[in-house]
Amino acid sequence: MKPHLIVGAALVILTAACGAGYSSSEKLGYAVTQFNEGVRWGRLGEVLPRVDVKAREQFMALHAGWGSDIQISAYEIVQTVLDDKTGKAEVTIVVSWYRVKDMEAKDTVLVQRWMEGEDSDWLLVAEEYQSGAPF
Repeated sequence: MKPHLIVGAALVILTAACGAGYSSSEKLGYAVTQFNEGVRWGRLGEVLPRVDVKAREQFMALHAGWGSDIQISAYEIVQTVLDDKTGKAEVTIVVSWYRVKDMEAKDTVLVQRWMEGEDSDWLLVAEEYQSGAPF
C-alpha cells in the first residue's frame, strides 16, 4: 500500500473517532454558530440543508432581502436551552442589522428551535421573530 493512502486512511479514521467524542451540547453549539455565520454572510445555499424541509418556506420568507436590502452587521447567541432527553433545543439570537436605503441600525430577537437528527446532526425546525424591529 502506498504511504499517502495509509496516511489518508489514518486521517479519516482519526477524524471519525474524534467527532464521536463531542457531546450533544458541543455539536449543537457548533451547528448554531456555523448556521448563523452562514446566514449573516448571505450563504443561504450552505445553510439551507440544515433547515428542516417543512420549515424551509417559512425560513426563506423571514430571510427575504437578507444580503441585498438588509445587511446583517452582527448576531449574538444570548441563550441556549437544551433538553438532552428529547434532543430538542431553543436558541435565542439577537440580530443587529440595517436596511441599505436608510442605514439605521436595528436589533431583532429571533428564537430558533433545533432538533437532533438520527445521525446526531442538529437541524433547524423553526425560527420565529420574538421582539425588536421587524425585518
